[in-house]
Amino acid sequence: MWAPYTVDVTDLLRLGVNTVTVRVANTLANERGKPLPSGLLGPVALRPLRPVTVRPDRA
Repeated sequence: MWAPYTVDVTDLLRLGVNTVTVRVANTLANERGKPLPSGLLGPVALRPLRPVTVRPDRA
């Protein structure tokens, strides 16, 4: 992901409990097994872009 560091997960969410995992790496060196110091400058926040109402189908 590039700036502004956002991703839309709307289509991935399901009724019930959803778990979101955030993985942080500063360069490809971390991906290649040569870890360098990295991290976040602040807390991760989940912010809705717009309200969504979900009505489950009744079978």
